[in-house]
Amino acid sequence: MKPTEHTLLKSERLYKKKDINALFEGGNLSFAAYPFRAVFRSTERDDVPARILVSIPKHRLRHAVDRNRMKRLVREAYRNNKGILCEVTNSLDCTVNIAFICISDKVSTYREVQKSVCKLLQRTAEALIKNKKTT
Repeated sequence: MKPTEHTLLKSERLYKKKDINALFEGGNLSFAAYPFRAVFRSTERDDVPARILVSIPKHRLRHAVDRNRMKRLVREAYRNNKGILCEVTNSLDCTVNIAFICISDKVSTYREVQKSVCKLLQRTAEALIKNKKTT
């Protein structure tokens, strides 16, 4: 096991405005697995295999405490399961930017969040493999 396998570094977070705008422009794939929707975009190889952005809209969860809890749960679920995606991106020699957007009106349990994040990571990995085979 690598020492950075179960960590979430700042370099693994999507925070540059240019990258975020590129992610939400047309032509990028998205999947939904309640309580989240994931939008992703594959780019050329960078220093990290994947970057994430977590968005919990204020009109979904009114209280900041609830939004912060959901963000913590998503980051933790991603941190523990990012190996699903990292293996694929390393083999395909690419980097993927992913945004997790909350579509639920209530705070979910960690089990629900983890199940959703795992499903979204697997679908993203499958889509990357399928996309690389066609090109």
